[in-house]
Amino acid sequence: MFAFAATLLLATITSIDFYQADEYFQTIEFASFKLGTTASSQLPWEFGAHIRPWLLPAVYFGIARAAGWLGVVDPFAVARLFRATSALASLGSIYLLSRALEVWCPRVDQRRAALLIACFAFYVPYLAVRTSSEATSAAALTAAVALLSRPTRARHLIAGALLGLAFELRFQVGIAAAGIIAWTALHGERRWPSVIELVFGAVPSIALGSLVDVWGYGQATFTPLNYFRMNLLSGAAARFSTDPPWAYFWLPHQHPFAPLSVAIIVFALIGLWLTRKHVATWAVLSFFVAHMIISHKEERFLFPILPLASFHAAVGASHFERLWAMRGSALAKVLYAINLVVMFGLVTLPKTFVVVTEKYLRDHPGPETIATNDPYQIYGISLFYYRTEDVRVMKSPDARKLIDSRTAELRVVCADREGPCEAKADLDANGQLQLVCIDQDVAGCAPFADGQVEMRSLPTWIGAVDVGRWVEKTKKWQVIRYPAP
Repeated sequence: MFAFAATLLLATITSIDFYQADEYFQTIEFASFKLGTTASSQLPWEFGAHIRPWLLPAVYFGIARAAGWLGVVDPFAVARLFRATSALASLGSIYLLSRALEVWCPRVDQRRAALLIACFAFYVPYLAVRTSSEATSAAALTAAVALLSRPTRARHLIAGALLGLAFELRFQVGIAAAGIIAWTALHGERRWPSVIELVFGAVPSIALGSLVDVWGYGQATFTPLNYFRMNLLSGAAARFSTDPPWAYFWLPHQHPFAPLSVAIIVFALIGLWLTRKHVATWAVLSFFVAHMIISHKEERFLFPILPLASFHAAVGASHFERLWAMRGSALAKVLYAINLVVMFGLVTLPKTFVVVTEKYLRDHPGPETIATNDPYQIYGISLFYYRTEDVRVMKSPDARKLIDSRTAELRVVCADREGPCEAKADLDANGQLQLVCIDQDVAGCAPFADGQVEMRSLPTWIGAVDVGRWVEKTKKWQVIRYPAP
């Protein structure tokens, strides 16, 4: 656990970006609104639709306020505290999982393997510190199921409270909670009395979340119902994309390290069958099947069940004795080494380079700075929490004229991108979701090649290892300096 804690600390410090934009816009930007930095009109469409829970933004609001009282006002430093909250929640849940594995896995080798997967699978530390509903609800769900390994009345009440929190962090986790309640009713030691205890434990958490939602939106509303109406009945989520039910068998593997994730998924599926009467299986399987049915799919939607799935992966792998006996072989050690290299790469290297550029501009104040691509905007929505006010945005021809007529030192922020369109999501006059293609300055950094490059979000040599054309598809930022004439 000490090694896992140290890895989470590293990820908290170095992993400044986000896995997916919602991780920022649905949590940090909501908190920024309450902090007075972001206006309500500048928030994503989910704010106007009242479909996002406020529990996590409220926590971040409290952390930011406390940090401000202590003199910590740099948004990137405060965001590090946000990630630390996720890291502590993940660490606590994995500790409880380690205790539960003593009951679930009679074999020491299974327990050790499950814990190693839960702590050091290549994706774990990076995802565990994210400021997202997926990361925090995963911690709450894992802790709740782990507590049920040694059932008592008190543990049922606490587990229910954690399931309520998991639901208020991410409504979809209610499906896993329903699976747990169904298992308790059918296979639990005391069955219906235990179900009542779980429900009684969940009620205060859901009530708290509902009150926080009223505080966040400034009016009476029931956010879970709004979410159900908008995304499922009105089909808002499906307007982004749709996939067939079996898409989750390939969506999580669209990366160069697919053999690692494929192995974990295959063994986890086998483990689910072998432990089909286990409470963790009912939680994971109900969640997974429901998300297969829902047409809009993203791999991050499965993140809440990944910690529990480590138990199933270990059980599934150990079922094959010959293969299991090879876990100490030279080939296995090579795979472990690759896993660790990828793991540390994920927590130390950025995935979203716009945040890297924003931090550079804040850490390196310089001369007058203009931008031809707004470094504080993604999908047409501004990241106001990180914004530096002294950056002016203008079109490339206007920037070129300003450079040619400058009388003092000047900096230009520009970006090369794959295509001209980014789709911005917004609500129309009838409250329905619409996707609008926003205009972009597609000239990139070419008009400013005569300047001195001060910062690149990606080094030039990286193009030599452009596996899968990811470099070509990535929005690459530069800060270019022009000296005084």
